[in-house]
Order: sequence, then structure tokens, then C-alpha cells
Amino acid sequence: MLTSLTIWNIILSRYNGKQVAIHINGNFITLYLGSHMQIFTIPCLDDNYSYIIHTHPEEGHVSVVDPGDAAPISRILQERNLVLRSILLTHHHYDHCDGAMQLKELYDCDIIGAKADKHRLPLGCNILVEPTEYFQLGNCMVQVLDSSGHTTGHISFNFINDNVCFCGDAMFSAGCGRIQECTPFECWMTLSGFAMLDPNTDMFFGHEYTLRNLRFARFVMPNNKSVIQAEKTAEQLRNNNIPTSPTSISQELQINPFMRLYDKEILQATKMADKSDPVDIITRLNEMKYVFWARIY
Repeated sequence: MLTSLTIWNIILSRYNGKQVAIHINGNFITLYLGSHMQIFTIPCLDDNYSYIIHTHPEEGHVSVVDPGDAAPISRILQERNLVLRSILLTHHHYDHCDGAMQLKELYDCDIIGAKADKHRLPLGCNILVEPTEYFQLGNCMVQVLDSSGHTTGHISFNFINDNVCFCGDAMFSAGCGRIQECTPFECWMTLSGFAMLDPNTDMFFGHEYTLRNLRFARFVMPNNKSVIQAEKTAEQLRNNNIPTSPTSISQELQINPFMRLYDKEILQATKMADKSDPVDIITRLNEMKYVFWARIY
């Protein structure tokens, strides 16, 4: 196990002083310190992350992103005397929204989700939003992004003045979500949109898949020094049960195979030419990823 000082140094070097680790109930929970917010990363279920966003520090009002399980969120809210005002849902999958109705019953809060996904979201979803819309959440302005690729109707919540984005299962560190209802083209469009965000944007994702994603990234980009270093850092964090979320856009542009389609090593691994259609490359990469995981895991 790492010492508290070593853990602190890892956090500071990875997040430029914006992230600290705090000890709650025997586990490390990370607390992100933004300019207008504080964000608790809450592990839940098998490998999911939910997030408590504290946008009213003086009032104790908070929002929650993707509550797959109400219990760990309720525990933190009660321990810290926080009042839940809204729930943000990136998509309809049970491991992202099963806790929403229980929390709504407890706190009489709003549930915000995609209008296009209304028929699959919890019945209590009372605020429906669409891509390109903006809304105010506490002290923060939030932009709704179309993040289809994992599922249709998937959205992300981009806090435009804070360089913070909650991307659900649309993107992970060094990877992307399983293409289920959508096409590789939609996945490529979503990742291309993320690549256009401010490079300093911190991306809060929905599952702890970082190490296995990095192992595949190292398989297709064996000489990428950024991938090698990212894997070492992720191993240190996970060995101490510290989340690897968030990542950043600048980091992903260096280590994520699905955002480096014309990297020479990617083209060599996929046996694609440098003028290949990006959708063909991402399709091949996606196929290779699941073959690789099946062999390793």
C-alpha cells in the first residue's frame, strides 16, 4: 500500500492540484476542487461511478450524476448534511439510473435527462433537454452534448465555465463505450466532438475500465510513452482503490486509440492506409478491442 504522502503526490501530479483523496468508511473517495464546484466521485455497483456535484457551497445544495445505486449516495449526503436538488442522467441503462427514483422520493428533486430517451428514462424524469441546449445548475452553466455511440439518446453534461464534462459511457480513459444501438460513425462523431473541447476539460466517466483500456492501448501503440506512463499511474491508483476518473481531453489525445486514428502505430495495428476512412479505422479498432479483451480477460 502507498503512504498518504505518496497518494497525495500522485493526485497532485495527475490533476494539477485540483483533486484530493479523502478517507471515508475505510475507502478513498476523491474530491475534485473546481472553480465553482466540488465533485465527489462515488464508486457504486461493480465498477460504476456516480458523482455528487456541490454547486451551492454556501447552501449545501447538490446534484448527482448517474445514480446507479441510491445507497452510497444517500450515505454521503447524510454524513455531510447535503440537500439533493437535481439528478442528471446521461442515458437510460439501469446501472446509471436505478437509484434515481429512490433519491427523488427521499429528496423531492428534479431529474434531468434526454428528451430523445424519454421513453426509457425513469418516469420521474421531469426536465427533458436536447443537445446544444444550455441550463443553469447552481453557479454553473451546463451545455448538453449529443454523445450517441454507446446508445442512442446518450448525452453529456459540459460545464462550460469550469472545464468539466460528465460523459457517462460515451468515452472512458483510453477507450470508448461499447457500440450497442449506434453505428461506428456516431461513435466517431461523438469522440470528434470531445476532441474539440478545451484540452484542459476534465472528463468524468461512468466506469472504472482504465487499466484494461490502457492494456489494449499499449497493444496497438506499444511505443507510446504516454500510454506506458498512464498505465503505471493507473496501477498505483487502483492498487489503493482510488478512482482514475477524471481524465482530461489533453490526456486522451495522447493515449486513447479511438482519438488517435491516424497514429502510425494504430494504422499499422489495424492494417489500414493513412488515407482510410476514419469510420473504417474505428470499426476495426473496436473489433480488435473485444478480441484482445476476450483473450486477456
